Amino acid sequence: KILEDDKVKKYKNQEEIKKIKKLLEQEYVYKSFALPTINNVANNSRIKHTLLNKTWTIFCNNTNLDFVISDTPVVLYDYKGKKVSTQNGIASETTLLAYPISPKYMIVLFPNEVLGGAMRIVNNFGKVPCDKTDIIKFYNSLQLRNSYRQIYARRKDELNYLKALRLE
Repeated sequence: KILEDDKVKKYKNQEEIKKIKKLLEQEYVYKSFALPTINNVANNSRIKHTLLNKTWTIFCNNTNLDFVISDTPVVLYDYKGKKVSTQNGIASETTLLAYPISPKYMIVLFPNEVLGGAMRIVNNFGKVPCDKTDIIKFYNSLQLRNSYRQIYARRKDELNYLKALRLE
């Protein structure tokens, strides 16, 4: 009887070891893909070039509304197609990236051609004062559309407004 119990324990342990090995292999596969991509000098150069060819701005929210943030806060928005989309990617000349960093500030990377190149005058990392609630509502709606499950806001009325948008 004791011998049989030991065999069962060994079998169970072997099954658990197999599960752990399988998980480790999956993690290794992920790492074997991700690390070379991250460490690829040519790829990094392309990413750097793409990011440096955007106009970096910080929106300063001067309205009584706050920027909200979601569980997927970095939004890629195709401004010509008027849709949230990850298919075009950040390198697309029609994609802007919006990322709220607080209720009053948001980083927005604009393609240089937006507004016929007028965004270039902001001169990378320029502050753009925003006094229009329509603009804040627009960027908050992007957070809503890009969210997976949750939206975070300081005030309940802002969440209620977004719930109403979701129902439309």
